[in-house]
Amino acid sequence: MRIAMLLAVGLCAASARATEALPAPDARAAYSEFRISLALQGWKPGRDARTGPTCTSGRTRICETFAEAVTCQRTTPSRCLFLWKKNATQIEVETVGSQPYGIRVDQMRCRAGCAEEGPPWTGIDR
Repeated sequence: MRIAMLLAVGLCAASARATEALPAPDARAAYSEFRISLALQGWKPGRDARTGPTCTSGRTRICETFAEAVTCQRTTPSRCLFLWKKNATQIEVETVGSQPYGIRVDQMRCRAGCAEEGPPWTGIDR
């Protein structure tokens, strides 16, 4: 009985670690600063530059600067998408802007492993 209870507690603790709360950036935070904040909270880039070419469209300087970039559309203003992961949770961070160190966080979305509550996209207050 004691072993069963310990196993149940262990499973509950493991599932609690599997879902992570979405990080909360300041309104229109600079992505270059927000990514440092993510790293300090234990988040890791969701893609690795060594796993293949960086994102395939548009703003190549942004894609070359940030290994976690997935796509970056050549629009005005540009919209780029970055992946981050922590334990079993994966998030997408969408930015607006055209220069690598001038892009700003616009919204975030849980891609996998997040708690059920909350909207799928979290817009950043302007």
